[in-house]
Amino acid sequence: MSNTVEASLVWKAEQSFEATSGARGMIVDGEQTAGWSPMQHLLVALGGCMGIDIADILMKMRTPPTRLGLELVGERPEDPPRRFNRITLLLKVEGDVPLKNVDRAVELSRDRYCSVWRTFSQDTEFNVDIEIS
Repeated sequence: MSNTVEASLVWKAEQSFEATSGARGMIVDGEQTAGWSPMQHLLVALGGCMGIDIADILMKMRTPPTRLGLELVGERPEDPPRRFNRITLLLKVEGDVPLKNVDRAVELSRDRYCSVWRTFSQDTEFNVDIEIS
């Protein structure tokens, strides 16, 4: 596995870029008309990274969920650079999964495995709420 990730962006119009990485493409749009904003991409990247980790860890614990959903809310100040200063993740777990296993999976993802989270500034507040049904 390579230790590099590459992406390229080509300006299309106004605040819209066509982005590619590998064989996949997407639109990045600061006005949120043709695609997601960079900050929306960032929240999806964080959710995807943690979701993959959590699902994998729960399967290795032999307590796989029947469904796993993630909802993220990022809070930003009004003044630039308007980075996320708080992120809240609601983790919705369905199935016979003990809360202690979910807590441990979240802890391992956040503190060890999720490269997206580890890329954030360490002074970003990060809260996780869990619902098991």
